[in-house]
Amino acid sequence: MKKNMQRIMSMMLVLLLLIPSLVIAQTNIDIDYTQDGNNVTVNIKGVKNRPASITIKDESRYHYIDQGITDDLGKVKFKTVLDVGKTYDCKVNIDGKTATKKLIMKKPDTGIDPVPEPTKPEVASLYIKGYKGVILDKSNIKIKKGDTVLSFTTRILDKNNISYENRSGYIASIDGQKEFDKGSDSGWMYSVNGKYPDVGAGSVKVKDGDKISWLYTYDLGEDIGAPIHDPKDDKDDKDDQKDAIDQILDTINDKKSTEKQKEKAIDDVTKYFADKTKDVKSGEIENIIKYSNKTSKTLTKALENAETEKLATKIADSSIEITKSLGKIVDDNTDLQTIEKISETSRENMGIALASIEKIKDKKEVSKIVNSILETSTKIEEKQSKKTAKPNKKTEKTVAIKVVEKEDKTSDFTLPNVLLEKANKKDIDKVKLVTDKATIDLSPKFLESDMSEDIKTDIKSENDILSLRFKIGCKEQNQFQKAIKITLPYNKEVKDSDKITAIVIKDDGTEEAVGGVYDPTTKSVKFITNITGKFKIEEGKKEFKDTTNITWAKDEIESMAVKGIIKGKPGDKFDPNANISRAEFAALASRILKLNENVSTKSPFKDVSKGAWYYNEVVAAYEKGIIKGRPGQIFDPTGEITREEIVKIVGTILKENGYGNKDESKLNEFKDSSLVSLWAKEEAAIAVDNGIIFGNGKGEFAPKAKATRAETATMLYRLYELILR
Repeated sequence: MKKNMQRIMSMMLVLLLLIPSLVIAQTNIDIDYTQDGNNVTVNIKGVKNRPASITIKDESRYHYIDQGITDDLGKVKFKTVLDVGKTYDCKVNIDGKTATKKLIMKKPDTGIDPVPEPTKPEVASLYIKGYKGVILDKSNIKIKKGDTVLSFTTRILDKNNISYENRSGYIASIDGQKEFDKGSDSGWMYSVNGKYPDVGAGSVKVKDGDKISWLYTYDLGEDIGAPIHDPKDDKDDKDDQKDAIDQILDTINDKKSTEKQKEKAIDDVTKYFADKTKDVKSGEIENIIKYSNKTSKTLTKALENAETEKLATKIADSSIEITKSLGKIVDDNTDLQTIEKISETSRENMGIALASIEKIKDKKEVSKIVNSILETSTKIEEKQSKKTAKPNKKTEKTVAIKVVEKEDKTSDFTLPNVLLEKANKKDIDKVKLVTDKATIDLSPKFLESDMSEDIKTDIKSENDILSLRFKIGCKEQNQFQKAIKITLPYNKEVKDSDKITAIVIKDDGTEEAVGGVYDPTTKSVKFITNITGKFKIEEGKKEFKDTTNITWAKDEIESMAVKGIIKGKPGDKFDPNANISRAEFAALASRILKLNENVSTKSPFKDVSKGAWYYNEVVAAYEKGIIKGRPGQIFDPTGEITREEIVKIVGTILKENGYGNKDESKLNEFKDSSLVSLWAKEEAAIAVDNGIIFGNGKGEFAPKAKATRAETATMLYRLYELILR
């Protein structure tokens, strides 16, 4: 009996020892990888005999997606090809559990990481003082690889829940203390070890032992010991230059100045920038940009008080000419932060010129100003886009304007019809309207093809809800011919960025998801809409009962459902393995692009009759050129769509959005690439090259196979991310 008890106790002890290891085996996922040139093998270990999925992407797109089954040892292996010298994010999902790892593609000449991991952590300190007192004072902060003063500062501000405003690398506000709060010369400046660099904070690398300070200045840095001009200049020259520009601006600001005195001062300030930018030294750039910002504020005030067309015209011309002068500073070697600052000033000046038009009745003068706005802005924006362009996307020709706020802080303004007409004739792709509340990207033909009147625009924001209205004459425009893109700030805590969506609040109080993509860098959400109204951002939640085992598509399905793009079936089910019809996919494509479904044309297809639930969606997609149907004016709406039919549509959408790259060698890597029909070959190559489709897990494209609802959701998820990034 005693021996039996001992045996039982021994067995229980063994079981108790095994239980923790079993639990660990169910939750642990190990990811390792080996590199041979461009070839990568990712080795994964987790729960045995379970479905496993893998995604590999960089900051712009997916490069590899696949799925498999772990073996009896819990192992599964994936092989792919990646670019040497780049870093990728690898995510693995086994039975609903996920793990991530950075894949660092080492260069073959060294075989080691470019920067070895230091044995001792490198640290720096951060001190921030505003006009209300010390905001932050921390030392021994660990420096991350590649840290700049900007990334280091914003990371620590985020960690300490301190609010800030980052305008493309320029810190405009910290802890609610904004630039210009204490006058036109006030704002934030940074120093490193007591010295004030003459480049943006994103261009200065943080080194071990650095002491970084952000101080609020009342007087362009003079009160905190920051040099305003080139340090090599002697003190008398600095004072003379400062006094010259300040005296000019004072004359413009002085209420006692006559119109003629103001006109003369505006001519002088225009000449000042023309002279200063002829042969500018690198140490002077920061100072020129600061004074250009100050000048913009001065011209805005002058415009508010302008009583004559002549002065309004002078202000418009000066804003444009100053921007042209700033554009001369930029060349191929100019750093991105400097270009972004000049671009921001350009947008402000274009806004001043646009606002001036409201005070000018001479149509010839208005036409001349509009031409100058379009020409000047597109050149500046092109210089910025060259630095930020994606290698696989065509850059858009853009005119960008920051709307001048009224004295009561409202953003109601006139968008001249002549500006849109001329922009269309000059093949400008996008007009970007920037306000403190939102950024709106629209096509020059976003409302109607022919308009005889100007557009009255009203943008309001209250309690995180944006109200957007457009009027032509007295008639309110509730629907757009071409969808617009809106970017809204979103500073709340984010638990799952894929579940962020914009919501439209209708007149009857009901709400509807309109989608969107969250950008963690700018803490903003961009979405597409073809209607006006009230919009807000929120983080939603949507789960289906039958997607638990579809680990490779579960996140994408839920994301698309939260954004209102795909819908489930009764009983909280998605039916992921069911095939999808051609009409259903046409409706999804229309929903993603927010096509205007108030179609007036007759259906070109014999089998798409009015009254069918898909009529408007199919006709709208046809009008947009996304679908063409089959021979004999047949669409086959109830027919199940094939994978090559989907990539034909997806590739067409990508081309419409500037993704025209088609590396057919990647398509030819599939065993059955020869089976892809000629009519779908080009679009299939574009879809593969841009990471929309990765095959069926067997190295096959399977072009003739019917697409499932789960496959469709994942492809649409990747497409949506691309067209909104």
